[in-house]
Amino acid sequence: EKMEGLLELMHARGVRPNLVTWNTILSTYCSLGNMQGIKEALAEIKKAGFEADFITYTTLVKLFQDKEEPESSLAAYDMMREHGLKIGTKVYNILIEKTGKSDQWERTDELYRVMLRDGVKPNLQTFNIIMKMHAKRNDLEEVRRTFWSIRRNHLKPDIVSYNTLIDAIGKEEGAEAAEQVFSELPKLGTKPDAWTLTTMMNLYAEEVNLEMAHRYFQLMTEYGFEHTVVTFSILIEALIRSGDSMSPEAAFRSMQARGIVPDAICFNTMINMYVKKGDVSSALEIKAQMQSEGLEPTTVTYSSLFYGLEKADRMEEADQLLQEMELKRLQPNMWMFCLLIDSMLRRNRRRSALGLLGRMRR
Repeated sequence: EKMEGLLELMHARGVRPNLVTWNTILSTYCSLGNMQGIKEALAEIKKAGFEADFITYTTLVKLFQDKEEPESSLAAYDMMREHGLKIGTKVYNILIEKTGKSDQWERTDELYRVMLRDGVKPNLQTFNIIMKMHAKRNDLEEVRRTFWSIRRNHLKPDIVSYNTLIDAIGKEEGAEAAEQVFSELPKLGTKPDAWTLTTMMNLYAEEVNLEMAHRYFQLMTEYGFEHTVVTFSILIEALIRSGDSMSPEAAFRSMQARGIVPDAICFNTMINMYVKKGDVSSALEIKAQMQSEGLEPTTVTYSSLFYGLEKADRMEEADQLLQEMELKRLQPNMWMFCLLIDSMLRRNRRRSALGLLGRMRR
């Protein structure tokens, strides 16, 4: 408001705002996300006969980067086109990425077509963004086509390009097909990063190929990358799927010994494993560890434990678990209530069963 008041004062005194003034005003409106103000400032720049300079352009580009939602960026893009401002590769990359992330596929495709039509040359980042977009749509054919477009445009694919290709091929055609691309990296002088190795490890883990999953787990160390809760979680999940009852516990302890704190997903995986083994006491110990690390049990945690307690006929503890959930404002599901009510009725505890029914209704 003060800025607009000063602008009115300038006009009243016959002082003509220059481009620096308008760029300052434009920057203020951009920081406030005031699209109407931006539109008016651009119109005034054009009306005054000024050519938008580097500051005008970078101010608008910053608006593209700062706004998470694509709508504001698209509105700014439309204004830039309306006022004849040159739109470069950087702006198109931002817009293509934002519309792709928000699943506005038609707008993404349209932006890319306009970019090419206007003679704006895509760079490696453009192709990488488009590859990720097609991968998100599970369109392997388009991922491959875009990958080869990189080379046709005399650009060299980087590890981001290969990571997207490996992940897309692995999900569609399996780990061995992805391995063929991975094996080409050394010949091409491209070094895999932590994401590449984690992806390959996960692809083999999902196929319960423990030998290959473990190989990529070891390769992480050989390439000098630190293991994370993600890599350990993948390994633990693969070991559990294989039916190995001892190794997941060893891997879990090894992770903690390295100072890597498990996340809620990893804790829940271990809890679920113990419950399936019928060792609900160990599952409850893992829950206690989880809480000691400052992590709150989730609905998944409680559901697994409840199932284990019910199977072990420890219904009093199951009821306590249900009450704990309610205190934490987590919503127990109908299955939990029904099992408890059934247990109470079988023990001729009708009053307790009716009390549970009342809690269920609430």
